[in-house]
Amino acid sequence: MSTYTTNETWADKGRASYDMTVGEDHVGPQNIWDLAIDAGATFNVEGIPLGYQGGPFGDEFTVPSTIKDVPLSMMHVRTDTNEVLAVHPGSYKVRTGGYYTVMDEIEKTFPNSCTKVSVLDKGRKLMTQHQIGESLDLPNGDKLLPTIIGIAALDSTWSTQLRSFGQVLSCTNMLSHTSKHLSVKATRNHDSMLADKMWILQSAMDQARTIARIARISADIEFTDEQFKTMVEELPDLATYKAKAEAPRWHKDGHSVPQHQKTINTWENRRDVLMFNWGKEKELKGGAHKWAAFNAVQGAEQHTISVGFGKRKNKDERRMIQLVDSPRRLENQAFRYLGLNEFASV
Repeated sequence: MSTYTTNETWADKGRASYDMTVGEDHVGPQNIWDLAIDAGATFNVEGIPLGYQGGPFGDEFTVPSTIKDVPLSMMHVRTDTNEVLAVHPGSYKVRTGGYYTVMDEIEKTFPNSCTKVSVLDKGRKLMTQHQIGESLDLPNGDKLLPTIIGIAALDSTWSTQLRSFGQVLSCTNMLSHTSKHLSVKATRNHDSMLADKMWILQSAMDQARTIARIARISADIEFTDEQFKTMVEELPDLATYKAKAEAPRWHKDGHSVPQHQKTINTWENRRDVLMFNWGKEKELKGGAHKWAAFNAVQGAEQHTISVGFGKRKNKDERRMIQLVDSPRRLENQAFRYLGLNEFASV
């Protein structure tokens, strides 16, 4: 027996369900509901108890339950596609309205600020993007847009949060100097919501100003092709890949044999994409300097390395998921190697 209760949330707003897709980039901020329709974020969820067929004729359906008759396990299913989003304990609340409560809370807190809504992993995850404040000037005529990312998940892989980033408009890199984020809860009172809003706004703007300051200072420090090549070989993770690729393998009879090609490719693919990005960033950033070097590493990791070098399906979707899940190891290592942390508090 299903525990699903019809939820009229979307109908009340005149919304309908749409096929899942990664949201399109929009020029300016809008109401979140308009973009939610385009992205397919307006679906409901049904809870279906898990059970098994049994009985002498195999025609009896049994649902294991607790002493309080709560099903032990429950499937959470998209009602428009029948996609199983997650299997949770039966006591876990079914979010019948899908992402409605999350988006409603974000829209109330930051009205008409949304620039993108993306439904990821067939509906299991949601990401919204919001423009906060005016863009800041970067070297070579580039712009940095203070941005807040909202994330939520129906499969419990993400907690519901707001995170602050800075978006570089020339190359769509998403930069984050700190890891500050804010949990989003629908039960907060008005005063708490207002305080949280001011905190996240201040955090986003402070972070954007810090990134802009780092960019201006580091763009005045020359960084040659040879220095970049050396950095690529010396960043801890890359140095490990390089050492493994160049180390011989030893045959069981005692003589050395060439390294596995896959091990060699792991190093060479990373080296090559970083060197390619370096050339691209020198053009975009107006020269060979530390700011271009950092963006070359950061962009390569965010857009190429973390998503499997474009060999996997749904590259754009994977890139957005990795924006949250990836520890950004190369980015952080390059940030320290280039000494950019020294400019954060100048």
